[in-house]
Amino acid sequence: MLLTDSDERKKTYRLIEFPMKKIFKTWTTAIASLSCSLIATSLFTIWVKPSYGRELENIFSGRNIPLSLQLNQLNSSWRKITISGTISVQFEAFLNIIKATSGSFLSNLGNTDIYYTEGKVAQIGNDTYLIAYRAPNSVPPINPSMMFGYYGDSSDPCSAEFMPKPLTLQTPLSLTLLNLDTVGSFQDIIPVDVSAEVANSVQQYESAIALCQNTQNQISQDEAMNYVGAMNRGQQAYYVEYSKFTSSLEELYLGIPMETEHYRYSVVQQNESVFNYAIAKNNSMVSYVGAVFPISSPDYNGYTTQAIVCAAETPGNTRPNAPFLENNQPICGSGTTNVGM
Repeated sequence: MLLTDSDERKKTYRLIEFPMKKIFKTWTTAIASLSCSLIATSLFTIWVKPSYGRELENIFSGRNIPLSLQLNQLNSSWRKITISGTISVQFEAFLNIIKATSGSFLSNLGNTDIYYTEGKVAQIGNDTYLIAYRAPNSVPPINPSMMFGYYGDSSDPCSAEFMPKPLTLQTPLSLTLLNLDTVGSFQDIIPVDVSAEVANSVQQYESAIALCQNTQNQISQDEAMNYVGAMNRGQQAYYVEYSKFTSSLEELYLGIPMETEHYRYSVVQQNESVFNYAIAKNNSMVSYVGAVFPISSPDYNGYTTQAIVCAAETPGNTRPNAPFLENNQPICGSGTTNVGM
């Protein structure tokens, strides 16, 4: 029997239809399985999370555990401890609590910090946390040299704005939860003495201020010394070109201002020599004087120059004694020390 075109098409459709039904059935089964899995997961989440959420709600509300204390509320039952290698959960303000719910509250990983605790714990889910408090300034002091590198000349890095605040009896302590599974170690566990804490903090604050001011002074002094050295070299170059020195700082084209925050700069010609000064504006910094002398020398068409930079041995805002020549060698004047050329 001959098959017509219509019969051929029906046979082809049946050959395609059968595997397509199998594929459709397989996909339908897979989608149904995935939907059941998602529904089960959602039901499990709905069933589990209220318990976990209630634990967090009790802590965040501050009903059972205060979110903050004042230092003077600590008594002899409290201990001061140092923690290293920990992940801490801090509740310093309502906004921080909001951040905590999004998981951005994990901090101080691998840091060492100081906490106050009575040894009580809190359970959140399957994790156990040590209930502790810490002061907002209980962090390592900032390195003043790093501060100068960041703030430059526009701000005073030794001002209270940039320094850690000393503790007072009213200093607020923020709630911190320390996960006992991630704590590296408890160190230096001692009873809390509030009066001693305040006294030590004030002493550390004063020491930090002094260190910062000394660092600031040293940076300014180094700048002044370098400026005087540059003025000396500028005078030497000027002498090579014009066979004389100049009493004008501007003619040296060094870009050095006549006055900065801490120093005043000037040039004084005397006989055939020239003296470059950096005079401190206050009595806590050292003043500098540089000198350039013409020296007879057959190797340099008759004359060359010798330079020296001298620093006053004591801080002050007066002009240091000028250097002088001795056996064709520049020597610092009395009360000054040679610090370069």
